Amino acid sequence: MIEIPLEHLPNQELNMRIGTQNVTLHVYQRGLGDEIHMYMDVAVGSEYIQQGAPLIPRAGILCEPNNFDGQFRLIDSASQPDWQTMPNYEEIGFKSKRNRYQLYYLTAEEEAEIKALHQSRAEAAASAALATGLIEVQPFLGDDDDDSDSDSDSDSEGASDA
Repeated sequence: MIEIPLEHLPNQELNMRIGTQNVTLHVYQRGLGDEIHMYMDVAVGSEYIQQGAPLIPRAGILCEPNNFDGQFRLIDSASQPDWQTMPNYEEIGFKSKRNRYQLYYLTAEEEAEIKALHQSRAEAAASAALATGLIEVQPFLGDDDDDSDSDSDSDSEGASDA
């Protein structure tokens, strides 16, 4: 995992080499008042693989599949893991205790580990909720308004008449 060196700027561009890839990151903030959000564009060489990706803490920033080896994640170091808040440029930074948000590059292997961890946590939470009765599983009884059989019968009758 590599921390990406961001500055306290609303609009910045970084050129770096990550593994065998020449990467350009454009990190910027858009909006006014309470509707401020940060986004990121990612280019490998001269080809953009992602434009306008929202910076959402804990979530993978790049859509899959893409031509990029790895993933970027933003971490909110001041919030509980399940209560991360949206960033603004004044609190984003690099290698400083006072910076709330840090951007990281993860290799494909590291990203797979993160996904497996999230999956196992979700499964454990669902199992605990079932065991304690917080949620109850109801059997699926089907749709009462399912007319698909009657539609297919009328279509097949019309086909045989022709």
